[in-house]
Amino acid sequence: MLHEFSLRNFYSFANEAMVSFCVGEHAPDNELFFDAPSGLRLSKMLAAIGPNASGKTNLMKGLSFLRWFMLHSFRGMEAKDNIPVDFFAFTANKDSVLAFHLVFEVDGSVYRYELETTLARVLREVLERKAESNHFSYLFKREWNETTKTVDIHEQGFEFDVPAVKTLIENRHNATLFSTLRQIQNKPLQPLGDYFEAIQTNVDRWGRETPNSVQHMANILIAAEFFHRHQAHRDYLVKLMTEKLDLGIHDIAIKEEKSKNPNKTEPDTVYMPYGIHRVEGKDYGLPLMMESSGTQNSFILLHKLLPVLQTGSLAVIDEFEVDLHTQMIPPVLDLFLSPQTNPKNAQLLFSTHALEVFRKLDKTQILLVEKDANCRSHVCRLDEIKGVRRDVDLYAKYMSGAFGAVPNV
Repeated sequence: MLHEFSLRNFYSFANEAMVSFCVGEHAPDNELFFDAPSGLRLSKMLAAIGPNASGKTNLMKGLSFLRWFMLHSFRGMEAKDNIPVDFFAFTANKDSVLAFHLVFEVDGSVYRYELETTLARVLREVLERKAESNHFSYLFKREWNETTKTVDIHEQGFEFDVPAVKTLIENRHNATLFSTLRQIQNKPLQPLGDYFEAIQTNVDRWGRETPNSVQHMANILIAAEFFHRHQAHRDYLVKLMTEKLDLGIHDIAIKEEKSKNPNKTEPDTVYMPYGIHRVEGKDYGLPLMMESSGTQNSFILLHKLLPVLQTGSLAVIDEFEVDLHTQMIPPVLDLFLSPQTNPKNAQLLFSTHALEVFRKLDKTQILLVEKDANCRSHVCRLDEIKGVRRDVDLYAKYMSGAFGAVPNV
């Protein structure tokens, strides 16, 4: 469960931007919130709202990048590679540092992870756990020693050979200690790694995958293979797409087919999805690539959301409503809000231009994102604005410009 995260000097966020799912004990007792095993009251979702180019996607990128960097930097890069991230560009200081702060909960224990890095090397990395005294104590910490030009590593009950790990890190300054410990299968780290591995997202360094691109078509086939291998998810997908989302289809069929590969003697196996349409009592199959953009995007989106609902993890989704009718948005959000479909309290962080969410969510669940005259993005949670009451029409207030974060047109 995610409590909060912050980033600094990341894309359009020059200054620290904090995002928090923590809502306090005075939050309403309804399906929008839940009580974590740690005792903290958390939100099930946060929606980032603001004008185009305000920084909403960059906020999604922040958590997506950090997840990748924590898990895969050791194996995902060569030792000589720069870290694949973009710092805030509009500054004369080219030696500035990218910084992340993350507080999360796994199996009732609360952890804090902090990271500082340049493009070439990790400067500081700390993993801490909250004790019964409510104070954090470190499990491991790693710092670049500028004087000796070496890495200092310390561990506290985390069961790894410091000299051996230091040897690995000395050759991989661009990899996190978190990913290095996963490489050597450190047992205490496994449940934490499993939590971050279960996070689903639709953004990478370049933003959200665009429709009709090669990657979009690949995502359809990836989703089809997933649903082929997970029958329970496929059954629920069909229920949602035929009963809740009104996409005009009767069923979804996934067929195993062969595709010629010029680089192989044997053809590849692909899983091709078909929308089944019932016309005058007869079923007709139409390749999903020929269905509407709304149907295709729903198929890909649900491939990401349904596993998160099963594991109780987190989904980070940029503009999830693309190509969906506005009346189809509430059923998607209800997947996370309903205890029946979200018994493990999975969370959703998403950006959107669908302002109808103001009428669905609480003021503690709206993130307002805007960019100032110096091209710096800023984010604040709606309840941080003084005088905003829960019983007002948040949609009308936003549209009137009362909260800011609206296009200047």
